[in-house]
Amino acid sequence: MAHVPAQRAPGAGEPDALPPTAARPAGSLAPPRDPAARAARAARAARAAHRAVAELIPLTVPEVRRLLWGVVWRAFPSVEQVLAWSAWRRHHQAVAKRCHYRRRGITLH
Repeated sequence: MAHVPAQRAPGAGEPDALPPTAARPAGSLAPPRDPAARAARAARAARAAHRAVAELIPLTVPEVRRLLWGVVWRAFPSVEQVLAWSAWRRHHQAVAKRCHYRRRGITLH
C-alpha cells in the first residue's frame, strides 16, 4: 500500500488550499456531496433500470424455481447475483426471440 502524506486543514497557512471535497484520490468514484447531483444520478439510474426491465420476457417456471432456490439457499451466490443473472438471462432470451422472429420476417409488437 502506498504511503499517503497527512493532509492539512484548508486555510491552515496555505492561501491556495483545496476544499475537503477535492482531497479524493484520482479516479475516485465517491459520489459528490451535492444533493441535487445525487438526486439527478438516482433519477438517471431509475430510468435506465426501467428501460432494462422493459426489454425482458416474462419469468418462466424453471427460472422462478431457480430464483427461489438462489434466495433461500444463499451459501453460494448472493441475492444480488441471482437477480442479476435472472435479468441477464431474460434480456438474452428477449434478444434471441427478437432475432429469431426477425430472421423469419415476422414483426413483434
